[in-house]
Amino acid sequence: SVSVAPVFADNAAHVHAVTQAAYRVYAQDTAPSAALFETQAEVYRGMASGNFEVIGATIGEALAGCVRFRVTERGLYFFRLSVHPDFQGLGVAGRLLSALETVAQERRAGKMWCQVRLRIARNVALYERRGFALVDKHTVVRNGVEVPTGTMEKRV
Repeated sequence: SVSVAPVFADNAAHVHAVTQAAYRVYAQDTAPSAALFETQAEVYRGMASGNFEVIGATIGEALAGCVRFRVTERGLYFFRLSVHPDFQGLGVAGRLLSALETVAQERRAGKMWCQVRLRIARNVALYERRGFALVDKHTVVRNGVEVPTGTMEKRV
């Protein structure tokens, strides 16, 4: 079964490893995700400084997935939702989103939101199934390549 809990900076290496494994599928994109280029030290610094918090999902002893977030006046923004390929299809992403929703409610964030690459239909569909709506479309330029991106949002 999947259990979720906060992950702290002393486990930044695990967060980095899961993120790298999850995002590797995008490595051949013309505009690969910036997630693939971050270092373990950068993840540690972000966690240790409070720049973002992390919720992890474990199966047995393994970190199966994780998501980073911060709560601001705009709501709970989450990013780098990552499920290790070995654990995809087991409901890990759903459990992470449920945990984020609990945090958003506890902290009276009002809404949750994230950015998605619009061409990755399965990610858009995952959020839509969880009650998120596409509220904005824009283009992000990565390495000179235009990446159609959407903002997905859910009231909590």
